[in-house]
Amino acid sequence: MKFDLLKNYLKGSIAVACNDAGAANIVINWLKNMPEIKVRAHLGGPAKELWDRAFPNSINYSLEDALKECDLLISGTGWASDLEHKARLLALSKGLFSVGVIDNWVNYEMRFYRKGQVVYPNEIWVVDEHAFSLANSKFPELKIRLLPNYYLDDQVSKIKDLQQVPTSKPNRTKILYALEPIRVPWLKKEMVSGEFQALDYFVSNVTGITDNPVEIRLRPHPSDFIGKYEDWIDQQNPNLKIEISNTKTMVEDLAWSDIVAGCQTYVLVIALSAGIRTIISLPPWAPRSLLPYPSIEELRVTLGAKK
Repeated sequence: MKFDLLKNYLKGSIAVACNDAGAANIVINWLKNMPEIKVRAHLGGPAKELWDRAFPNSINYSLEDALKECDLLISGTGWASDLEHKARLLALSKGLFSVGVIDNWVNYEMRFYRKGQVVYPNEIWVVDEHAFSLANSKFPELKIRLLPNYYLDDQVSKIKDLQQVPTSKPNRTKILYALEPIRVPWLKKEMVSGEFQALDYFVSNVTGITDNPVEIRLRPHPSDFIGKYEDWIDQQNPNLKIEISNTKTMVEDLAWSDIVAGCQTYVLVIALSAGIRTIISLPPWAPRSLLPYPSIEELRVTLGAKK
């Protein structure tokens, strides 16, 4: 059956500590069809909103209470807060078996490092073969497990269901640009963060990917503050149709789109899996892409080939 593999590892009472959306989405989709498992969650940031949506009326425990009488800690490995790091540290002090979920392909070592302190879980769980290979090379002393990605399966299924709904499309190419925080200024002389450098580069060269008029929809990252991109939009060519997404779910935006672009966000992987054309927007001066999917286009490569 679908969940037989998970049932080998998810047993008894489980503590979950998540702040970032990536690992939270994966853990939620592991657990939501396994009601026999007792879960005590300690949540913050985007993960709390996702959890509340998946499990209405659930309790958000303090970290100490979440780890009480549990057999296992499952934590995310995001960088946006110390919540998950503190959970692993407390689990270590209590002798509680700990699992860290890695949902991406970048900054593996730094996920477990805070203020000069490194705290590893007992095991690392990943959900694709690329991450499995990378994690084994980065952490040869740790047990790495490859588990099913039910979150990706669920998202692709929902996208295809919405795509089957007949819609009248104008003669425009609909582009979803999935934003993500990248604070490093690759061109230091500009003192502009990487995410805005990539966005500028993409908009300046959008005619290189389609001959049709375009309609660009920006979908902010869950950690972005409201209004972050309003000034940038105001500075763009008024003839270029750009708007902030007002849809509730990423699935709706993906089903709407003809093309999905972004730097290295996991949204590109979901779009690719759903059969949508995907484009990496990293500019030529940015580091190489770490997304391990050669079928995702790179704008800088596409433009270079046309010269």
